[in-house]
Amino acid sequence: NNGNNNGNENHTEKVGSTQHFKPLWTPIFKAHLKKPDGVGELSLCKVAYTGNMNVALPQISVPAGKTPPPASDPKSQVLVSTEEGDIICADICAVKVAGTRDNDDEEEGDGGRDFVKWIVKDHSRPAIALQVSPFFPDIALSVSDWGFHIWKLGSEAPLFISPASSVCLTGGAWSPTRPAVLFVTFADGHMSAWDFTDSSYRASIDLHVTHTKVTSMEFLISGSNLPGGANAAQQSAVRQQLMAIGDETGTLHIFEIPRNLSRP
Repeated sequence: NNGNNNGNENHTEKVGSTQHFKPLWTPIFKAHLKKPDGVGELSLCKVAYTGNMNVALPQISVPAGKTPPPASDPKSQVLVSTEEGDIICADICAVKVAGTRDNDDEEEGDGGRDFVKWIVKDHSRPAIALQVSPFFPDIALSVSDWGFHIWKLGSEAPLFISPASSVCLTGGAWSPTRPAVLFVTFADGHMSAWDFTDSSYRASIDLHVTHTKVTSMEFLISGSNLPGGANAAQQSAVRQQLMAIGDETGTLHIFEIPRNLSRP
């Protein structure tokens, strides 16, 4: 919390002769992310929590005479993409740098705090999907209109840049069970699965899932919370990996992921 307890404020309003209690739905935490050079704010579009990312990010260069920001806590770091196509790692619990004083942002409570710990150019357009690998907290997937990138946080360039697509991409996600597998969806209604243990220059599977634009997708691993005494049928369900896909007409499609793409 940055000291503004706005989230706990409430008020009453009078309607006729009766007073009604009305909660104020306001943020309990606000942080203005600024460019490292201090000129202008960053316009954000996607946010992904990094988990307990135990990786040393390169320090952003600071002007001569300015105290470098203290080391950040991995548990308070988030990955953010901007409207300008940048990807940044921010520490939402950044402490105020010693020797600095609050400026015009004092009313927001973040004067003297450097939230941005790492920033690099990602896409030429805003990202439409941003997700940290469920297996490696320092590996992230970012998807833009015409391709996707795989990043190792702290690097100056992506680990992988996909070939340019002839169809606009609409989403992307890591496999929850295979570290080297990811899925991307497209505006023409098809989905591609990339298995990097098989090939890194083309998708392993292309599937036409709907006749309209794919707008969302989500994984469901059936039986993942089964107790230890589950029977054979229940244990078999654990091996079934389902994906839900929504399109722009509001239709829900359920697909079972092939075993060669879901088997750990």
